[in-house]
Amino acid sequence: MQHVLKNLKPSTLRIKFFEPTDYFELRDSRGKLYYYRYLPNGTTDIKINLPDKGIYYFNNDCKIEDEPLQIIDTIYYVKLPKQERHREKEVTIKHDLNQTGSPAIIYTDLGLIVTGTAFLELPVPMRIFVLLHEKGHLKYKTEKYCDLYAFVEFVKMGYNPSTAIYCLVDILKQKPGKDERINSLFQTMINAEIIK
Repeated sequence: MQHVLKNLKPSTLRIKFFEPTDYFELRDSRGKLYYYRYLPNGTTDIKINLPDKGIYYFNNDCKIEDEPLQIIDTIYYVKLPKQERHREKEVTIKHDLNQTGSPAIIYTDLGLIVTGTAFLELPVPMRIFVLLHEKGHLKYKTEKYCDLYAFVEFVKMGYNPSTAIYCLVDILKQKPGKDERINSLFQTMINAEIIK
C-alpha cells in the first residue's frame, strides 16, 4: 500500500511504524528516491527532516505522528578546520553527460563545478551534499575537510545527517581512504551529539 504525504513547509516528521522495520524510503512526486534510511531491528518510530516542499510517497505501513514540527536543526557547534586555501567565489554548475566516474568535479580557479551522469542518478539531497563538498574545495584541499564543510552546511539547510553518511558510502564505494573519511564524519556526528 502506497501512502501519500504532502509537505507544505520544511518540517520535522515523526513517523510511527505499525510493525518494526529495517528499511524506510521516501519517493518524490515523480517516483524518484528522495530519502532512505536503514534501521536497526525493532525500530518502531523515527524522526526525519523534510526541508523540501512537495508530495512524497512511502511504502512502509506507517503513519505521521502528530502535526509536522518546525524543522529541527540538529547541528551543534562543529568547528571547521583552518582553511587551507582562499579561493571563495561564485560557483557555476555545468552538466556534462560525457563525464563519467565522479559525480562532480570542481575547477577552483574558475569556480566551475562540472557534474556528470553519476550525479543525475543520485537523490536530490545527495546531489546537494555533493555540490557542497565540491564547494568546500574553495576552502580546503583535504577531502575529509570538504566532507565536514559539506556536512555542516547540509545539516544547516535542514537535511538529515544520515543522508550525508549514505552519500559518502554510495559515492566512495572502494576508493582509497573511504573508511577514514566515513569514520571521521561519523565521529564528528557522535562528538556533536547529532547521534548518540
